[in-house]
Amino acid sequence: MKKYRLNYDKLFIVKGGIEGFEYKGEIIEALQIYFEYRVLDKTGYEKFFICSDNEEMTEQLIDGYDLNSFYKCSFDRSRKLGYSMTPTEIALKSDYDVVYNVDCCFKVLRDEEYPILISHEEFCDILLSNAEHFDISGNKPTQSVSYGARKENV
Repeated sequence: MKKYRLNYDKLFIVKGGIEGFEYKGEIIEALQIYFEYRVLDKTGYEKFFICSDNEEMTEQLIDGYDLNSFYKCSFDRSRKLGYSMTPTEIALKSDYDVVYNVDCCFKVLRDEEYPILISHEEFCDILLSNAEHFDISGNKPTQSVSYGARKENV
């Protein structure tokens, strides 16, 4: 049996869409942050998602909802990180505590085929130092376009 945790992305789009904006000589079209979620029962015991060794790890539900539904991520220039994660009604009513941590961050550049991995610090710096490009309704809340799974050896 394989045990795993899920992670979901939050995509911060820029005003003007694919036109992007220039930052340190690069044209940024979007920023992406992945949050890894841990599911805890009321005693604090972590619940892992499970599949057999010959199966692919897939998205699974808690209380009938995907983990992405437990928090709303929004651009927030008043926060020191440039964004906020707010529990939704689903999280507040759940029999589980769903907690998150930052897994990884990316910048989406005009001239690159794939997003570029960046540090969380750079991610936050780009958000806050270019707030005028991210302070749009499309980032309140952000969109989610992908999820992933990480095998845990427990």
